Formats: sequence, C-alpha cells, structure tokens
Amino acid sequence: MKFFIAVIIAIFCLAICTKSAHAETLSYKDLGVVFSDDFSHSLDKWELARGDPNVWSKTNNLAVASIATSNTLSELVPRDQYWDSSIKNLAFDFDYTPILGTDRNIGFGYQDPQNWSEIHFTNREYNLVRVKDGGIVMNIFRPYDLLNGQEYHFKILLLEGHIQVWLNAEQIVNEVDPSFNHNYGKITLKATTGDSYPTKVGFTNVVVHAIAPVDGKRLNVPLFKQNDPLWKNVEYDQAHAWSDKPTIRRWGCALTSLAMMMKYYSLDKMPDGAATTPATLNEWLKSQHDGFFSGAVNWIAFTRLVRILHELLGTTKLEYARINGPNMSAVKSEITADRPVVLQLPGHFLVADGVLPDNSILIKDPIYPFSKLSQHKEPVLSVRTFTPSHTDLSYILLVHQPNLLVKVKDTQGNILPTLQSFYDEVDDSEDSSGEKTPPLVEDQIAKPAEGKYIVEVSQDTLDAYSLQIVTYDKAANPTFFTETGEAGPQSQHMTLDYHYDQTSSVTNQNSMNFTQFRKDLQTAKTVGQILRMSTFLRLDRIVAFAEKATSEEQKRYVGLLKILVKRYSAFISVAGEIFLNKKLDQLAKMI
Repeated sequence: MKFFIAVIIAIFCLAICTKSAHAETLSYKDLGVVFSDDFSHSLDKWELARGDPNVWSKTNNLAVASIATSNTLSELVPRDQYWDSSIKNLAFDFDYTPILGTDRNIGFGYQDPQNWSEIHFTNREYNLVRVKDGGIVMNIFRPYDLLNGQEYHFKILLLEGHIQVWLNAEQIVNEVDPSFNHNYGKITLKATTGDSYPTKVGFTNVVVHAIAPVDGKRLNVPLFKQNDPLWKNVEYDQAHAWSDKPTIRRWGCALTSLAMMMKYYSLDKMPDGAATTPATLNEWLKSQHDGFFSGAVNWIAFTRLVRILHELLGTTKLEYARINGPNMSAVKSEITADRPVVLQLPGHFLVADGVLPDNSILIKDPIYPFSKLSQHKEPVLSVRTFTPSHTDLSYILLVHQPNLLVKVKDTQGNILPTLQSFYDEVDDSEDSSGEKTPPLVEDQIAKPAEGKYIVEVSQDTLDAYSLQIVTYDKAANPTFFTETGEAGPQSQHMTLDYHYDQTSSVTNQNSMNFTQFRKDLQTAKTVGQILRMSTFLRLDRIVAFAEKATSEEQKRYVGLLKILVKRYSAFISVAGEIFLNKKLDQLAKMI
C-alpha cells in the first residue's frame, strides 16, 4: 500500500518540530455547511476511494471500519453529487471513537492515490503526513495518545495552506503546508492496519463548513533601522576591503532583518549578555569564521547562534530554510502561522510580518520608509523562513566566484536535486552609487544524507579557482575545506565524504600523473592556450609515450617536455606556458 511505503520512506526524511507557542484559532468567515452526515440512515453519501470496501458498516449512528488483517487500507470519500468541488477552504468537524487496536487514521485533502493528507495515530504519537504527486512533502511527528472506547471530537481547519487540528478543544496541530495548491480535495473516512492489527474505529456527526479568510494577520515584528545613529557608522563585516563607505547604514539590510527576527522570537541578548541589535549581531558574525562571505550574511551561522542562545538561556531555536522565487503563498502561510519571513529583493532584504484581507503583504523595511511590499517595484527573489524547531541544522555549503560552475553529484553520477545556488548580493541603498557587495555564489544542501558526494568544478577559460566547502553537523557546527587549483571546460573532481559528527573530509581526485597531464594538455588546446594543432599533437605524442614509461624514464620525459614547451613558446600563449610548466612541476614531485 502506498501509505505504508510512504511511512517507510519517511524514516529517512524525518522532521520533528516543537509545538507552536501560538494556540489561536485561525480567523475565518463561515460560508455555511456544505456537507454533513450523522449516519442515522446509511453510508449512501460515501463511495470507496481506495482499498477494501468490505470493512465498512453502519452501527448505531456510527460509520464503523473493522479490519482483521495486516497491511490493509480502506478509505471512503463523499460522492460527487453531495460534494461541492469548488470549496477552497474548509472546517471539518466530526466525532471519532477508537474501539480496538492501536492504528488510527484521520484523512483529509484527498484528491487521488498520489495526493492526500492524514494524521496517523499510533504508539502514543501522531504523524502528520502530506503526500503530493506520490512524494512526502510534510512529515511531522509529535507525542499524543488516543484511548480505546473514548469518543473524541475533532475539528480540522484548512485555510490558505494553514492546517490546524483541534482535539476536544485542545490544539494539537498548527502547521503550514509548503506545497499548498489551492485544492484541498475531499474529506475522508479512513482506516488502516500495518503490522499491528486488528483495528476497529467509528465516525459520526460529520459536518463540513466552507470558510474564507477575513481579518488578515499582523505579527508586529519590532522595527530596527540600519541607519539608526547608534550603529549606522559601525563597519559592516570587513567591508573596508571592498568599499570606501563600509558601514551598516550602507550594507546592513539582511543583518538588520535578522536582528528584527531575533527580537520577535524574544532572543533579546547575545551570548556575551549584550542586548540584541544589528551592531551586536554584526560583531558576533564577524567573530565567526563563517559569519560572512564577502559581505553576504551566512544564514546557517545565524542558526548556530540561535542554538547557542537556546543552550545558554532556554530561548527558541530556529531552523532556517530558503524558498526560491516569489512564493507568496508560502509567505502568507508562514505569517498566518505566526512566523515572519525575510524576503530578498534585487540587492535588498526586508521582513514580511503581516497579511491584509486584500492579500497585501505588510513589511518592516530596514532602510526604506515603506510599510507594504507593493511599495517596492522589484520582484521577490527568495523567501527565508525560520521555524521554531529542535531538529536537524545540518548543511553542506559551497562558496565560490560566479565564473566557477559547481555541480554536486551522488556516487551514481546523479546531480543532487536538493542543491540550491544563489547570490545574496546587496546594493548600496543610501548613495545610489551603483556599488554592490562582491559577487559570490553560494550552493547549499539542506539536511544532506551522510555519505560520499562528487564535487565537479569547471569554468569557460582555463584559470585558477578557489572553492570553499563548509560542512555543518546537526548542531550547525562547521568544518572548513578550501580547494584550489586550475580548472577549465574539462571538469575537475573531488570527493566529499560527509558525516554528522564533524569528521567529514575532501579528497581531490585529480592526482597528477601523465594521464592527468595529457588531459591538462587537451584543456590548454581547447581554451586556445596552444595556438597550433601541430604543436599540440607533438606534445601529446610525447606524453603518450611517457604514460607507458618506467618511473626513471618518466623523470626524463618531464625534462624533455619542459624543453619542448619552451621551444614551442611562439605557438603557446604566455598563460598556457605558465599553466603547462606548473603542471610539469607538480608531475615531477609525484614521480
């Protein structure tokens, strides 16, 4: 069954989140009852969506599912003639009685066997699962126990991607579905067994209301300004290296936005006891080897700071994630869940902390006098979310110049689909000088699996490169690697062996020998550093002989090739001559 396969897969992508501190009911307008059934007559309003049809019966105003075999699923949905498919948001109320066994399911959002949601109660916990196109996109475990023979009243609110579940007037779920596509599908009556069986459950008093959002949401994030006189002239990062006006006032929009997020979550002090401000956050990030990358705030280092504060003061721990593109549905859903977000615009960062009934986004801008996102004319490039969580902060981060193309593959040669590449460039927002922070590309992989990865680097022209690799354990503690060398159109390879316990390693696979030198010779020809084909062919022929020679003979071949490179210098560029001689020097040391 797909559910059981999904749960097995889910073990490898487990995400355990703390319960939200905000236990309010979503604000909505009731549009009226659109479906109801108290099972006083029959099950005629329902039809089988999937599984065994013979497990269902009507007993004493209950729709009862009784399953006596393992690994069995049965799910009923309202018939089309009783269901309004135009429903966008809904409130789903019903009474539920677990009668026998330990395996209990509350289903909703059913579209087809590849798209559905459920809360699965078993072993004194529940698992909130969302499956989209056959893959798990939400998978949250929390402790909760249901007792057999006791009737429970459930209320499920599904509103613009926000999921709230109330059980006997206690809120047990307050989450945002990141994959919400404005289609909640149908409610379901669902029963399953896994290895534990039999199971017997009863449903009654099902009522579904269509609902719509009303009042909007304002989170009132405290406002910091990067041009505040208290810190506007403080040097931002090490900005004197690339700007003659290296101040927070000029470059501190992302920094100031993060300080606002800290204040919202009551992270009022830094580890040294100083009050949280853009200036004190700047100092802490500067004290970390990975706090900034040439003017770009490292968001992963920020999660380490929050984890340290949690350990020192018991404050909230935040898990960072980046959503690419202008995902306004995610922005609204996060705000509805009481979680402000940081938005990236071209050259600028700000905080979004409110949604009005007309869907306008309210903002706290660290430099401009704007209160609505619509006052900015630039598009949103990305959304940075911060979820109160005590889970996995692990990452792999690669930092390099834009001209270097970096690919990360698994050991089967497949490019990782979870790799995100982005610029966090900031413009001068004060003087309109056109100055920007240095261009830098960050490639990040969130929650990577332990094991080996192949890192490939290449660039259009043969030149030196530098690649910084930072691996983070589950507590966001970093391990640093700097890989340098020459690369051109032909990829250079290295192996990253990633582990959660800070024992990761990087091994360069391009060991120098005559076979590798022959590839370097081909690269020099490809990029135009060897100007004549006849020169390349003569050198390549000598290298081919050297590949098969003894080590003593190979030493002489190195000397011969150095002589030939000099002799043919009229047909080799200056850069090519330097490159080939450097490679021959490396080769001489390896023989």
